[in-house]
Amino acid sequence: MYITKTDLENRYGDTLYTVAGYDNNGNTNNKVIDLAIADAVSEVNGYLRERYTVPLSPVPDMIKRFACAIAMDMMASSGDTTNETLQTQAKNARKSLVEISKGIMTLGVSGNTSPTKTTNEDVQYDAPPTGNRGIIL
Repeated sequence: MYITKTDLENRYGDTLYTVAGYDNNGNTNNKVIDLAIADAVSEVNGYLRERYTVPLSPVPDMIKRFACAIAMDMMASSGDTTNETLQTQAKNARKSLVEISKGIMTLGVSGNTSPTKTTNEDVQYDAPPTGNRGIIL
């Protein structure tokens, strides 16, 4: 996991509890928080796996910030609360993640190699010559 409930508390304070809501007993809805964290991390990895081996370890602060923004937006948009600031932060995080996936932006992490990509040029075929398309006359 790139982030924890504590990371969300440190960044967003009481806003976390507003967007996560409360369970039937009036306690913080930790299930909603845990699900938002898991979904945000999964989404971040979806962008990062284009250029990096995931999961990242150690986790750059930038990725923590992006995952927090996305998790908060997921909670806000799935509940009764909408928050323009959270939507903007998540939109900006996703934009940056797209730039990372395209190689426009980097994380600046060492020891994390890019996955090997296969292109059509790398594919080799083992087939008979195609001069007569395999038709015997």
